[in-house]
Amino acid sequence: MIPLCSKAQEQWSTLNITGQIDKHWSVAMEGEQRYNYDTEAVRYFHYDIGLIRKINNKLKIGLFYRELYEIKKGIRVIEHRPHIDAFYQANQHWKFRTRLEYQFKEIDPDVLRFRIRPNYDFKWFKNGDPYIQTELNFTEKGFTRNRFNAGITINLGKLQIQPGYLLESLYSNGQFTNINVMWVNSKISF
Repeated sequence: MIPLCSKAQEQWSTLNITGQIDKHWSVAMEGEQRYNYDTEAVRYFHYDIGLIRKINNKLKIGLFYRELYEIKKGIRVIEHRPHIDAFYQANQHWKFRTRLEYQFKEIDPDVLRFRIRPNYDFKWFKNGDPYIQTELNFTEKGFTRNRFNAGITINLGKLQIQPGYLLESLYSNGQFTNINVMWVNSKISF
């Protein structure tokens, strides 16, 4: 991996599965693991499950539950994160996802967090669509994290693969800490 703006290097792998229940409702499941090259170990894993309601052709609302396991302060901890997501398709290029989640933490104080993720799809090719997105995170302390990523969406029937690069910038005590991430997101729809 090529360090761009940080010394920390990770690889994230995500699998998303979605399925239509009827014309208004769908179910979504996700699993993700994060491998850290410095520690040579998987430092994080989560699964997420939820129901999504289509409001109209531009807006969907989802209710989700996430459970995650992460190495923090040298020990493995568990967190529970119920969240509400809104998915808004502004036009053929711009889409937005917002999330309001409550994090029940094992060793740190619980946190209410709000995320907003604008995404721009270039729509240059039918089966290989480059995109860029950023994900701003806020808590009661204010801005805490940004994830900027660029990638390409490759459509193969009901399978979608999204390889990309992500720069995660964590903001704490007036300073940024950056992590370079190479990731692959796979989606299956039925």
